[in-house]
Amino acid sequence: MTQVEICAFMAASGFARIESVWLGHEDALAFFREADGLAVFDCHVGNFIKSGLDVVPIDLIVQRAESALRAALGC
Repeated sequence: MTQVEICAFMAASGFARIESVWLGHEDALAFFREADGLAVFDCHVGNFIKSGLDVVPIDLIVQRAESALRAALGC
């Protein structure tokens, strides 16, 4: 997996990257999905695997972002 593949997978799942947030692993990306208010952190190459053509996320930090967290994240 690469960060480009992670971004493509997350975008296909309706998530937008939060550019200014890095939580968890030092190379981790963060994402937010407006439709249901989910924020996902610790998105790095060690937390995604490929199974055939499928991408499988593992060990991510998933949080429903209430208004205070959304404000802190700039979402």
